[in-house]
Amino acid sequence: MALDVRRGHDAAHAASRFIDGVIPVGEAWNRAISSGVAAANPYRAIPAGQVNLWGDDAYHGSVYGYYLEALTIFGSVTGGDPRSLGAGDAIAREIGIDAHTAAALQGIAAKQLASKKILEAALP
Repeated sequence: MALDVRRGHDAAHAASRFIDGVIPVGEAWNRAISSGVAAANPYRAIPAGQVNLWGDDAYHGSVYGYYLEALTIFGSVTGGDPRSLGAGDAIAREIGIDAHTAAALQGIAAKQLASKKILEAALP
């Protein structure tokens, strides 16, 4: 679904001079799932060592999902590396995300943003 949403955003971007770009939040979620950091199915038991990006309603994000979203937006808007926040990020700690998971999610956001830059560089 994230890629379908992305195609819609890309179409809006192409059609409007007022849209400067698309932040790859959905793709960051996909990357977290494909890399084994996050569980693929919120309706099943979450495997050990993985996080659930979805909230209790399996529709909205959990603290992990919204933290990953915020990291992706942070890196996209500022141009900074989400990993610069560090495993001990005070915000992650405040919302109950342990240092290992915070670092993993920061790495996912950084990799997604790096792949976005590579893709954009290849476009005409």
